[in-house]
Amino acid sequence: MRHLPAFLGLIAVFALSVGCGREENLYEVSGTVTYNGKAVADGMIFFDPDPTNGTIGSQGFATIANGTYTTAKRGRGVRGGAYVIRISGFDGALANDDQPVRPLFEDYVVTRDIPTSATQLNFDVPASGKKDVRP
Repeated sequence: MRHLPAFLGLIAVFALSVGCGREENLYEVSGTVTYNGKAVADGMIFFDPDPTNGTIGSQGFATIANGTYTTAKRGRGVRGGAYVIRISGFDGALANDDQPVRPLFEDYVVTRDIPTSATQLNFDVPASGKKDVRP
C-alpha cells in the first residue's frame, strides 16, 4: 500500500506523456489558379506529401473560388517539403444539389517543393491540362 501513491504518480506521468504528442507545424499556402489564362471559378487544390522524396504528414487542401485559394480558410496547411499537388477546376455552374458539374480539365498534377513557412504558389493550368512534374 505504501507504494500506491508512487505507482499512481507514474501512471499519471505516462498518461500525460502519451496524450501530449507533439503538434504538427502547418504553414499556410495561398495563391491563384488559372486555366488557359482565365481564373478558375470553382475547384479544389490538394497538397499530398511525397514520401518518395522524404516528405511525410497529412494532406493539405484548399477551396478555389474565383481563381484564388488559401489553406487558411476552410482548408489545411502543409508541413513543407516535397508535395504532389492536384488541382480540380470547374466552370462555376452548379447542379440542383449545389455541387459543381462541369470540369474545366482533368485533374492537373504538379510537383513542388514547399518551404517551411507561409508561401504563395500560383498555377496556370495549360489548355492541354497535361501533367507538369517540374520540381
